[in-house]
Order: sequence, then structure tokens, then C-alpha cells
Amino acid sequence: MTKDSSRQAFFENLDEGLDTRAFEQEFAGLLKMEQEAQAIPMEKPEPAPTPPPDDPPKQQSHTLWLSLAATIAALIVILISVGIFLSSRPLQVATVIDTYHAQWRDPEAALTDGTRLWDRQEQPIALLQGLTKVQFDNGTVLVMEGPLEFQI
Repeated sequence: MTKDSSRQAFFENLDEGLDTRAFEQEFAGLLKMEQEAQAIPMEKPEPAPTPPPDDPPKQQSHTLWLSLAATIAALIVILISVGIFLSSRPLQVATVIDTYHAQWRDPEAALTDGTRLWDRQEQPIALLQGLTKVQFDNGTVLVMEGPLEFQI
């Protein structure tokens, strides 16, 4: 009995009604045929050759170090630039806390109580007469008596 005829007989038996004994015989025959059947040889595909690496590891390492050095150099330039910018800006460093009969050379620029003083002033401040009390931000108090010129 061939494989096709066994299948046909199997399906005919199903259509007519299931005969258990015939079914078992057909099933056993199909199972035996399957076990005795030879495997169909298949060709194994050969693995594709792996392409060579684009860059050797030493060159990648060289590029990494070069990038790192450039980044560090850029950071140093930025830090120096910021430091120069911050150090060149004048800062408020003191406050006039009291004056007594103070007369100033430039009445428009007269220092009164609460006036903040800057470091790196362009021109000295001139007190012609009187007293002035200045407190620096670090807590130091300076009492000055005119005539005098001062610059912070």
C-alpha cells in the first residue's frame, strides 16, 4: 500500500464511520512508513564570511584620546575666559554707613548713608572736610577724616 492510497483509505474510513480496529491498523501502517522513510538531504548554507573591521582598535583608541584632549583643552579655555571676565568686573565691596559734615569735591557724586562703593573706581573719591564711616562687606569699618582722596 502506497502512502497516497493509505491516506485515501484513511479518509474514506472517516467518511463511512470510524472503525476502531481499521483505524489503528491504518495509523500503525502510516507510522511505520514514516519511520522507515529516508530523510531528504538538504544543503547547509555556508555562513557568510565576516567582513574585516573598518578601523583597527589602535586607531579607534587614538581617535578617542584625541577627542578627549580636545574636550579638555576647550574646557580650560572656557574656564580661563570666565575667570578673566569675572575678575575684570567691578564689584560692590563696601557701604557708607555714616557721614558728619562731609563736603565732597564733586557734589553730584556725594556719598550719603547707604551708598554702595565699588572696587576699581576710575577716579579717586575726594572728601574735602568732615567725617565718613565706611563698612566693608567683610565687616571691617573704616573712619575717614577730610581732606583726603581714596580709591577702593
